[in-house]
Amino acid sequence: MKSTFHSLGWFVLVGLGATAVHFFSVMGCVRWGGLPPEYANVIGWLLAFCVSFLGHYHATFRAAAAPMGRAARRFFLVSALGFAVNQTSYVLLLRFRDCGMTWRWGLCWSASPCRPT
Repeated sequence: MKSTFHSLGWFVLVGLGATAVHFFSVMGCVRWGGLPPEYANVIGWLLAFCVSFLGHYHATFRAAAAPMGRAARRFFLVSALGFAVNQTSYVLLLRFRDCGMTWRWGLCWSASPCRPT
């Protein structure tokens, strides 16, 4: 039971860290790098992917003892599929700004598991 709570704690911490890296890297790329938000989101996801994979591989799922290459390929596939859905919704929100949503709110909305209807 203790190891389950320990893994859950790491899962939450790694997820929060990856989310922060994604969000702030997008903000920085748009604000200081002058990139369009949809391109900045790709950079943010790639950086967050690295944080998430390394954190989960070394801390959360350490007991699984899977070879790093195999784990990275699987993790990338699942993450990339999720990102494809995220990016599609984000780009659609950016294209239809007449609904009053800014790119910052769009980023939060597309990354949220509990979207308002």
